Amino acid sequence: MKFMYLSTTIVSFFIFSLPSLAVSISFTGDLTGAPLFDSPNEGNPPTSTVNIGEIFPYISQPFFVSNSGTYNFLSQVTGLTTQPLSPGATNWNNVTILYGNSFDPENPLTNAVIANDNFPDTLSSGFNGINLIANTQYFLVTTVFNPDDGFGTFNNTIAETVSTGSNNINLGSLPPATDVPEPTTFPGTLLFTSGIAVALWQGQRRQFQIKRHQKNSL
Repeated sequence: MKFMYLSTTIVSFFIFSLPSLAVSISFTGDLTGAPLFDSPNEGNPPTSTVNIGEIFPYISQPFFVSNSGTYNFLSQVTGLTTQPLSPGATNWNNVTILYGNSFDPENPLTNAVIANDNFPDTLSSGFNGINLIANTQYFLVTTVFNPDDGFGTFNNTIAETVSTGSNNINLGSLPPATDVPEPTTFPGTLLFTSGIAVALWQGQRRQFQIKRHQKNSL
């Protein structure tokens, strides 16, 4: 079973070269027992997969932002929880992939925005200065470069490059769109309008009858 923990912080990252008081959100995960797919190769955007079969465990985290702008992403290896097959492997090498609108593990290149391996070293991956559009669904996918080296736990951080003064980075799916109800005519309005029309008609009919009676009396 994989456990996810998230925290919202106000921090200044030296590695991200962010201004002070930039808002970020972090979450953790464990690739042990995760589903498998054919991982894309590094690219902006990626144009090919490793193409050796669906052997790469992955975790997909949906998120969206409330304000359009540029954002930085960092994924850091925090522990090795599976037995590596490669001799001498002491830790694992993570890969981070950003998807826009949707993520389909059966079609791992569709909607892939950017994929990165080593950033800034073999125990981290990510990318800086990525333009995100407000209220658009995104997915941050974490996987492993070589499953034979083992894999395990990680900590991911998404951060603003310019502070908006409030936390606008949201983990999870976009709330469903609310349909705007079409204008409706209330029965009371109809009755009120009809009543006015009848009253006017009756008034005009009465005036006509009075004038006709006056004419006949002459």
